[in-house]
Amino acid sequence: MSNFNIGCLPYEVNGLLLLKSPLLLEKNIKHGFTTRKGGISPGKRSGLNLSFSRYDDPSEPISNLKLLCEAEKLDMKDIVLVNHEHGNTIFTVEASHRGRGITVEPLPPCDGLITRERGITLMTLHSDCCGYLMYDPKTKSIGAAHAGWRGTKKRIGCNMIDAMKERFGAEPQNILVAVLPSICGACYEVDEALAESFLLEFKDERVMKPKNSGKAYLDIEYACALQLLESGVLPENIQLMHRCTMEETELFYSYRRDGLDAGAMAAYITLS
Repeated sequence: MSNFNIGCLPYEVNGLLLLKSPLLLEKNIKHGFTTRKGGISPGKRSGLNLSFSRYDDPSEPISNLKLLCEAEKLDMKDIVLVNHEHGNTIFTVEASHRGRGITVEPLPPCDGLITRERGITLMTLHSDCCGYLMYDPKTKSIGAAHAGWRGTKKRIGCNMIDAMKERFGAEPQNILVAVLPSICGACYEVDEALAESFLLEFKDERVMKPKNSGKAYLDIEYACALQLLESGVLPENIQLMHRCTMEETELFYSYRRDGLDAGAMAAYITLS
């Protein structure tokens, strides 16, 4: 991973702890990845739980989202949330889509969003799955994607780059990408057959590490980064935030660790 930028910056505001990409901060792009620090959720999902399907009280995710909006000076009516299907479908967000998935009906099933509309915040939710935040300074376009193992294997990262190129005229070498926190390659135990299918797909032995008894470890973050290179993104324009959602219990929710007791973090990006 030595060719990529590694790491992220903590940002504390109003009792919340958010993680930021240095690459995107340099361009003054408002973005972030939430942690569980702050928030009003009780019990096993204590903190800033932003899951709209796993909560103790239906008002919980909206109350936590309001706290995030206050901290980051976002308008909830301008947020557009992916309608996760664990695939590689990309949706182009227009001004008429403001609030979809938050204050009005969900979008059609999709895991990636792109837009050039100012004032719209693209948002994805995560509980171990990887993802992307993207910005092209030439076309002033942004993207956000959720990437579980299915979407990663289906190259949702490549689809995001292709969509920005086709719909906005973006050139891959200009696009900046933050690869989001996820379960790491030392923790993500899967069936060996699945891991080997990633090896065949990406042709790089670093995407998997054999274990025993028909199991192996899968490095989904690295697979997400590899497909960006395939699409023509420059390695110096890729930032791996490189935090493990399963290991860092105090900071992150993890479905692999906690099952249905897990909440969710949010990734977001907007053009001011």
